[in-house]
Amino acid sequence: MLTFFKRIRKSLIESGSASKYLFYAIGEIALVVLGILIALQINNWNEDKKRRNTEVNLLLELKDNLTTDLHDIRYNINEDSETLLSNEIILDQFEKKIPFHDSLSKHYGGLQRTSTFVENISAFENLKTLGFDLISNDTLRRKISNLYSARYNYIDEINTNTSNRFVWDLLNPLLLKNLRSNVVLEDAVPLDPISLSKNSTFLEALRWHIAIKKFSINLNKDTEIEIVKVIEFIQKEIGDFE
Repeated sequence: MLTFFKRIRKSLIESGSASKYLFYAIGEIALVVLGILIALQINNWNEDKKRRNTEVNLLLELKDNLTTDLHDIRYNINEDSETLLSNEIILDQFEKKIPFHDSLSKHYGGLQRTSTFVENISAFENLKTLGFDLISNDTLRRKISNLYSARYNYIDEINTNTSNRFVWDLLNPLLLKNLRSNVVLEDAVPLDPISLSKNSTFLEALRWHIAIKKFSINLNKDTEIEIVKVIEFIQKEIGDFE
């Protein structure tokens, strides 16, 4: 190809036609510029493809992490619901002055159960390293950021400084003082049922624990909905790339 253009150039020079040579020179420059533009376009296309592949792989990792989080959240909802039920049954026993019976022992043993949300943040940490602008969809980027940076942090705050702290600092000391439990803490019985039923501090602790558990369950249910929405949004975004 280069030999072909050299022959044309030589022929035009030898012909002495300045206008024809100028026209040829302009054409040759245009071809060079066009070649450069095509090369740049191909390079940009390759870079966009690499970036999109990186984005899709990260979204797939996020989807896997969120699916695991979803199972954990649902497990915690079930655990907290059982704990809530036990607290409500024991409080109802005291308020209605129902005598202690053996079927209540499992609920006494379940008064102090706690749950902890262990979120998977490996993909989100990778996203922070790569840069949030890697996610091309603005709406999805905001949903991911809000879920991890706001809601997950709020759940950790509630679990650490409200729910679990209440159990360990206030409720458990009352239970240890007033209940006798088996080794695995599955069942427990009051040491003095009549005295315990008149213990206003114990009853108030049950009321507070019930309120905290209801709040925690509702928070987890809202988070469950948000996780499902983000997973669905990710699935829609990655389309046929799986």
